[in-house]
Amino acid sequence: MSVKRMKNFQTSIPFVYGSHAFLVDNKEELPDPTHTHRWRVFVGGVDGQDLSCYIRKVVFKLHESFASPVRTIEKPPYVVEETGWGQFEIVVKIYFHDPVEKNVSLSFQLMLFPDTPYDHQNPPKQVINERYDEFIFQDPTETMYNLLIKHPYESLEAPNPSKLYKKEQEEIKELERLYEKALADYEKHKKKLDLMEDEVYKAQQEL
Repeated sequence: MSVKRMKNFQTSIPFVYGSHAFLVDNKEELPDPTHTHRWRVFVGGVDGQDLSCYIRKVVFKLHESFASPVRTIEKPPYVVEETGWGQFEIVVKIYFHDPVEKNVSLSFQLMLFPDTPYDHQNPPKQVINERYDEFIFQDPTETMYNLLIKHPYESLEAPNPSKLYKKEQEEIKELERLYEKALADYEKHKKKLDLMEDEVYKAQQEL
């Protein structure tokens, strides 16, 4: 059976996905005393845009050590919340309302700890790992085309947490770069000063 496709039509729907992790100080709040964090993994629209008009379900595959490691979410928010102590890969499949349209598969790392240097004695209370992507619909089926026309994507003007966090991370990395440069310059000048002091001491000994 042939499926009618709308030729020469293309559009994209932005979305974000990733993980948010929160360090828990009071272990009594957690179901397992060995756990250290509460975390959530998610798929969602940019600026809070509702994607349920395109998405039929989102399937998250967690680590095999979890009870029911495959979680199917059929309505927004497309979120799985758990607790744990370790980092691992999350595999996600996104299914559209028209089953003829190919589902989207993606994977990312559940991050409980930052991938930049940090004080292990005082780890950050929150770690955000968000990514931006787009669903590309080129020559979609007639059914999917009708959904896309009926629900065109409209970007909202509300502040975007992902962009704000990205900017903050860029500023932190720049500060870290400046700190490393200042430290290297200090060590360089310190060596020169030590060498000069040695030369002065030797000259004094020769007098």
